[in-house]
Amino acid sequence: MRGYGNPRLTHPDNKWKSIWSLLKTKKLGILALQETHLTDERVQEINEHYSKKLHVFASYDPINPTGKGGVAIVLNRDQIALENPEVYPIVPGRALMIQLTLHGSNKLCILVVYAPNVTSGNGSENANFWLEIKTYFEERPNVPKPNILLGDCNMVEAGVFDRLPAHDDPEEACEALDNLKLNLHLRDGWRATFPSTKAFTYMQAGTGVQSRIDRIYLTNIMLETAREWQIRESGIPNADHSMISVQISSEDAPYIGKGRWRIPDYVIKDKELLQYVRKTGMESEQALKALSVRSPTMNAQSIWHTFKTKISNKAKDRAKQIVPGLTRKINEEQLELERVLNDVELSEERKMTRAKDIKNNIGNLERTRMQKLQKDGQVRHHIERELPSRYMSQITKEKKPRDMIYAFKKPHINRNSQGVLPGDAYEKNSSKMAELARDYHEQLQLQGNEESTSRERTSAIEKTLDVIENRVSPEQQEMLAQEFSPAKIREAVRLTKNHSAPGLDGIPYELWKTMIRQCDEDKKAGHETFDILSLMTATFNDITNHGIMEHSDFSDGWMCPIYKKGDKNEIANYRPITLLNTDYKIFTKALTIRLSMVLSREDR
Repeated sequence: MRGYGNPRLTHPDNKWKSIWSLLKTKKLGILALQETHLTDERVQEINEHYSKKLHVFASYDPINPTGKGGVAIVLNRDQIALENPEVYPIVPGRALMIQLTLHGSNKLCILVVYAPNVTSGNGSENANFWLEIKTYFEERPNVPKPNILLGDCNMVEAGVFDRLPAHDDPEEACEALDNLKLNLHLRDGWRATFPSTKAFTYMQAGTGVQSRIDRIYLTNIMLETAREWQIRESGIPNADHSMISVQISSEDAPYIGKGRWRIPDYVIKDKELLQYVRKTGMESEQALKALSVRSPTMNAQSIWHTFKTKISNKAKDRAKQIVPGLTRKINEEQLELERVLNDVELSEERKMTRAKDIKNNIGNLERTRMQKLQKDGQVRHHIERELPSRYMSQITKEKKPRDMIYAFKKPHINRNSQGVLPGDAYEKNSSKMAELARDYHEQLQLQGNEESTSRERTSAIEKTLDVIENRVSPEQQEMLAQEFSPAKIREAVRLTKNHSAPGLDGIPYELWKTMIRQCDEDKKAGHETFDILSLMTATFNDITNHGIMEHSDFSDGWMCPIYKKGDKNEIANYRPITLLNTDYKIFTKALTIRLSMVLSREDR
């Protein structure tokens, strides 16, 4: 981190605004910092100012806390729940451990270190630091051992791979760290994953000498589930170390995928996508006009389904291609850095020169990117901070990590004579858990209908309708029988709410509104245009007259279980909500508008 920055937390040169941006943009749950220059007062101020965003635990140098040393662990409150953490200050300003509760009752212990420097011939101070940590745990057998040790070790264990130019550090320091690792059963995660890859976390600005002195050590169990190892520039101003990151998970935690895809906002505004939508829409209109005879496989619904599939696939392609310029340049420079460092034909002197230039470029680009993100956020906050907007409701409400379902009890598994369930009574595989939830709700829908015939159901419906005294007049019947018009569909789209969650197709309301707006502008300019409302109207009328076409995915939904009460491992204790496709919801809204027109005031 290399210091606190300007003492005033709200000053542009204070580093904690950049740290929050880093947590948010990189989606980091836990961040370990060294050389923080924190005090009790500074920690309290940070935790109060960012109370809904992050929380800091710190240990600082007892002699000169604002001038040297200091370590901290920062929790992103969007990702990590702050549930009774245990803090262990092991070496003031140098080593701090925190125990967190993750994945139900599982505990995670993280030890952040900032080791003393070594010289080419003297590693005694560094060695004594590792020995002090080892002695701390030996003398306190009730203190939990860390699952993860990470931070600035200020020495390397394998000079041939971890220094440029290559050289070994003092043996006493390496041996002391090795003894601590053996005692705590820890392994270098990066080197275990990339046995011979050269990548460095620190570069001397003047000479270009590089080293991998920042490392993450894990237990073997943690290492089995660790993934997404990266060494990247952080973008924090004046920070002279790169950031090493990894994604970790408990072996008991269910697999969490990337989630339900939706078209990003920046893709909806993409000119190439909109041109493609216009072209594909015109082709769909021509196919609809050429449709002389309707068939089960060729009709307005099939044309709509093909149109929707094409624009959804195109949007996914554009989302991959449209990478912000700075991010693209950073990725290109990072690939070039990796190529240079691992090029066996380049001399060490040439590698140092090239790597120094590339790392400086990456650092400048990362800082520029972070500054741009911060300025964009400041502008938005200045404009919307006092408006009753979605932005204001988001920044003022308390942030809570999403609830996780760890397991579902399998159906038809009973306890034994001692009242104990067998070991395989719970399903932890997330895909199979989803199947259990699906089967449970399908069975709920079928309850009471297993033995009923079509004739019995028709009879029951007629009896129910006979009890209803109100009747629809002939005029109202005629109104209800009318086909949808583009004007009615336009009204239904107008009444939809932006920023609503889309369904499985990932298409938000904003795309339909953008297409309608584009059509209106083309008509005013006298250009050839694609009328999305006409195509949508034809589809809805076809559904009204013939029902939903099989395999059209029009009415498919994404069911999400929301916990109510009771045992969290029982699917019956969850309330399901279903996310439906936006075109399906526009259709139902149009039906609602039609029905509301024939209701009398007494019925409303």
